[in-house]
Amino acid sequence: MVTKKGVRSQFAIILVPENGGERTILWKRDVSVNLKISDIKKRDIVRGRILHVDGHEIDAALHAVRWASEKGMHVVFDAEKVLKGTKELIRLTNSLITSEDFPEMFTGIKNKRKALKALKSLGPQFVATTLGNKGVLGFDGKKFLRIPRIPVQVMDTTGAGDVFHAGYIYGLLKGWNFSERLHFANRAAALKCRFLGGRKGIPHLKEINGLRVP
Repeated sequence: MVTKKGVRSQFAIILVPENGGERTILWKRDVSVNLKISDIKKRDIVRGRILHVDGHEIDAALHAVRWASEKGMHVVFDAEKVLKGTKELIRLTNSLITSEDFPEMFTGIKNKRKALKALKSLGPQFVATTLGNKGVLGFDGKKFLRIPRIPVQVMDTTGAGDVFHAGYIYGLLKGWNFSERLHFANRAAALKCRFLGGRKGIPHLKEINGLRVP
């Protein structure tokens, strides 16, 4: 954790429609809180088994990912937007999990499967894109995995993507295969959406494992 004096942390107000579903975020972020290369230390990064990045502070992320790759750590990239350096970050990534719009934004290819193939060709071992209420599409280089949506009463999608990544990383730490990781993460993210707020709905492990999928 890096602290900086005289700077406000990012603040957001999240508007959720009364009938649930997609939210709108109004936010303010002081650029002074963005991580710089000088803010991160190699000894801190390489202590872990997995490095998770979101590609927003691209210079710091690239430095951290290079250190992690040298150590043989598994790198997970939550890709949502395209910046200068995003391509290099993808090349150094083991698991690339994107938002629904990212594959077309980055590749210019509308067809999801062709776009995932193009992303996979850059170097990641695994690629997947979350599709909101349509589930998940993954590609491991040999076959596509289509994980269907989990039917739940959606109140608020805030934090669903974060919970998905947490579930995926949990599966990595447990040594699960790609399909098992995607299924688990998909269940966790769906269950989160039943409650208002980003944290309240985060499900317990027993609840995720006990969920019966039609």
